[in-house]
Amino acid sequence: MNAARLATAGRIFAPTAPREGAMRLALYQGRDWWHFDCRAGDRPAGDSTAVDRVRLDGWPDLLPAGRTVTIDFVMMPLDGFFAERAGDWTVFFELHGKNAPGAGPLKLSHEWSAGLKRGVFRATRQWMDGGAIRGEPLFTDDQLSYGSQHKFRVVIREHPTDGLIRVEHFNRVLADYRGPFGYGPKYPLYPQFGIYRNTRPGRRSTARMRIDGIAVGEA
Repeated sequence: MNAARLATAGRIFAPTAPREGAMRLALYQGRDWWHFDCRAGDRPAGDSTAVDRVRLDGWPDLLPAGRTVTIDFVMMPLDGFFAERAGDWTVFFELHGKNAPGAGPLKLSHEWSAGLKRGVFRATRQWMDGGAIRGEPLFTDDQLSYGSQHKFRVVIREHPTDGLIRVEHFNRVLADYRGPFGYGPKYPLYPQFGIYRNTRPGRRSTARMRIDGIAVGEA
């Protein structure tokens, strides 16, 4: 198995890297990690949105609806990763709905809090309400630090009534939600890892990530 597959738990992912060097494999402490370097204007050709993205996209077959799926990964925030100004946000993990009109039903991010006037680590659950996407934070936390290896476990089950979202950070449970989850069969879920952020002229955002496991369990 090549190094790229080793750094994604043996699964195949599609890269979104709009320029050479935006995403690369690099050996760190004896293991292969993905290194993301996101800059202003980093987005696919023809993309008219005002956001930057450098990331790995998985496939819907990784997250079968109605089954419990456990995702283990490690993320290391580096230069420019954190939300430091009003309007800043950086998403590093998202479950996206294929062809869905907007963000997916779960994201982990570091984003500026207008109320707290500082950046915070947050998980957000989102759902479709007619033609709009609504959202609510599952938790707000301060436990992300520069240059540290942050170990995450995300357990999900997509279901219209009996859904599940559990987020663990260093084995500490930050969220344990039960209820409707997902956008339905029209928009099957797939995982995204990397950097997805508001555009920041003159500022770059960097991080390392390693996907350690994606396991499908029982319904």
